[in-house]
Amino acid sequence: MKILLIAPPDNKFVPPFDSLPTKPTPIFSGFPLGLGYLAASLITNKYQVKILDCLSYGFGLDQIATEVKSYRPDIVGITTMTHYIKSAVATAKLVKGLNPKIKIIGGGPHAHFDFTNLLQNYNFDYIVLGEGELTIIELVDQLSGKNKQPLKTIKGIAYKKQKNIIKTPPRPLIQNLDILPYPARDVVDFDYYIVDQLLPKAIEIVGSRGCSHRCAFCSSAHFWQMWRARSPENIVAEMKYLSQKYPRAKSFLFYDDNFTVNRKRVEQLCRLIIKAGLNRYQWNCQARADQVDADLLKLMKQAGVSKINYGLESASTKIIRNIDKKLKVADIKKAVGLTKKFGIEALVYMMVGNPGESPATIKTSVEFIKKLKPTSSLWSVAQILPGTKLHQLQPIKDYVNYLYQPEINHPYLYTWSFIPVFENKNLNREQTKQLHLKISRYFAFYHLITDPFSKLKHILVSPAKSLSYLLSLLNRP
Repeated sequence: MKILLIAPPDNKFVPPFDSLPTKPTPIFSGFPLGLGYLAASLITNKYQVKILDCLSYGFGLDQIATEVKSYRPDIVGITTMTHYIKSAVATAKLVKGLNPKIKIIGGGPHAHFDFTNLLQNYNFDYIVLGEGELTIIELVDQLSGKNKQPLKTIKGIAYKKQKNIIKTPPRPLIQNLDILPYPARDVVDFDYYIVDQLLPKAIEIVGSRGCSHRCAFCSSAHFWQMWRARSPENIVAEMKYLSQKYPRAKSFLFYDDNFTVNRKRVEQLCRLIIKAGLNRYQWNCQARADQVDADLLKLMKQAGVSKINYGLESASTKIIRNIDKKLKVADIKKAVGLTKKFGIEALVYMMVGNPGESPATIKTSVEFIKKLKPTSSLWSVAQILPGTKLHQLQPIKDYVNYLYQPEINHPYLYTWSFIPVFENKNLNREQTKQLHLKISRYFAFYHLITDPFSKLKHILVSPAKSLSYLLSLLNRP
């Protein structure tokens, strides 16, 4: 039984974008950790597995066809994110066209919330709901004949039976994440992924799943259901393993949605990193401003953290309330000040276009960031993803067929024509984009002036990408 796990291609390879002179803006991608975890579980259970990462390698549908013909998999698993659901659907159609007998399994955040649509209309045979490491084994065992249990008894899947969609009871959450093997990075040429990105020669790690809060624009907490974490010992063991196996690495990127949920755990992790001598590596993380203080930041600095990303989204208390952020502006002010005091870079995530947004609330946010002076700020546009409160406020029937026509021929840097933008009564999509572009241009140079050392350091790490970003801001209409 051979299994091919696919991270689908960039949308520029699928209609209507494949025939346009101007392509959608690509989204940064690294090693697909989700597929790495699935591959590790399958390999542990004696299955033959390959990962085809089309996104990172720039592969299109032709390369997928070549791989399917040569590898001849029995099962193809396709990871789904809303930003690439069009190419995921195109991948499933291609695979079925090459060999209708191949069973296609979808998983990931988008499939979890949109399983009925994908099963009814888009060539998927099965959808794994939620975390998939244990579910995929039971499903593949059943499909291979290794286990004769009926499909309906496998928890955490959805599938089509005649014209009906069957959804089985949810699988209990994996409470002890330490039982999972490390992602199977060795099934690919992993050195390809150790590049200068957010930090020099970085390797991605996930130390926890989920988040302690339920922000209106984010589906992560609903997908993972509750926050769970690997033990500090397990994380440090993986860091040791990676540092020995990949000596080119110089830093780690923690992809946890919220690194600082459990203070005692963070303290223990930092002390173990220091004890193991792994604080010679830089690392970064995402944190909530109300979950850090001077003592914790000092310890994190000693353990090697070089950058912390804080989500504020808006400096308007009304908008913060509307998006269920449950954060005080004073908390971010204090956290950023302390972070910079300890020599740690502080990035603040900001958004425009959330429910209730207006030119006045955006101005409030802009003026606040100017006074706050974080190392940098990253501004995005509020877009609607399945499984979020924004989706409930502005439902989308079919994300696969959704297209915002004005952006097909004239794509914007920070939105995608195939992702809906939340529409406010005070700001339509075009107005939001124009305000966002003005802000992004302003702060790109503002942070360079207010904190030149940090900005120049990042430019030197990846000069080509930095120059490309600045030019793309200036070239937008």
